[in-house]
Amino acid sequence: MTEPPETPPPSPPPARTIRIEGPAGAIEALYRPPSPEPVEGPRPEPVEGPRPEPVEGPRPEPVEGPRPVPVEGTRPADPRPGNAPEPALSLPNGPALSLPNGPALGLPNKPALSPSPPRAALLCHPHPLFGGTMHNRVIFQFEKAFAATGRATLRMNFRGAGASEGAHDEGRGERDDVRAAADALAGFVPGAAIDVLGYSFGCWVSWRALGDDPRTATLTGVGVPLRTADFAFARELRRPVTIVQGEEDEYGDGAAVRALAASFPVPPRLFLLPGADHLFTRGYERLLAAIPEVVAGL
Repeated sequence: MTEPPETPPPSPPPARTIRIEGPAGAIEALYRPPSPEPVEGPRPEPVEGPRPEPVEGPRPEPVEGPRPVPVEGTRPADPRPGNAPEPALSLPNGPALSLPNGPALGLPNKPALSPSPPRAALLCHPHPLFGGTMHNRVIFQFEKAFAATGRATLRMNFRGAGASEGAHDEGRGERDDVRAAADALAGFVPGAAIDVLGYSFGCWVSWRALGDDPRTATLTGVGVPLRTADFAFARELRRPVTIVQGEEDEYGDGAAVRALAASFPVPPRLFLLPGADHLFTRGYERLLAAIPEVVAGL
């Protein structure tokens, strides 16, 4: 018999450009819906080979003997309607046997398992005054990895970047942009637990905006810019944190990131990439190799 081939996982649906109403005007974003659950299709019929013919042999002759004589006596009660019903069947230490809509046959009631909430990912790009947009290659690669797990994803342009309206606000108004994007994502996927990822400036802004938001499941920072931004607030974070950093990042090298990690109430996951700089002009292949493991642990 030939085994049916395994069904490959479905490809993530395509992303589409959307516009979110933000405090400084429309925010340009790319939203990718969650992957649908795999649909079971008809399985191929097994390949049957020739079946062996049954071997016919002589059948034994029936042995005739005296048949038992029926014994006349009291007949059992007629079970047809109108007669007294049989008593209910009882189980030891359990309720009586019941018909549909009744309790189980003496089995303990098991509490229903609550389904886990759907997951979604919100990704925030590097500094817009230095060319950062939602099309940044690091953000793009992480978005693909999140989508491959079935999550809905949303990456957005901060105010003044790309086609988003408004002007750069040095990280103040950008926090409102992140909250508006999270509201939109929660509207697309109600009840979703959101994995928040920011690269450089996007890390600083998104962690401050959503670090204590009840919808936030995890916080991930890539290229945490310790030299140009104050991360003292991170010591108060209570969400699981992951940091992906180049050992030679000019805005926060390996030693600086280890010191930051030591100040967290719960030690974060650290991915320190040897030889990698802030923009991953060096160490980009190492980053690509690490991304699946980073996302799988969230």
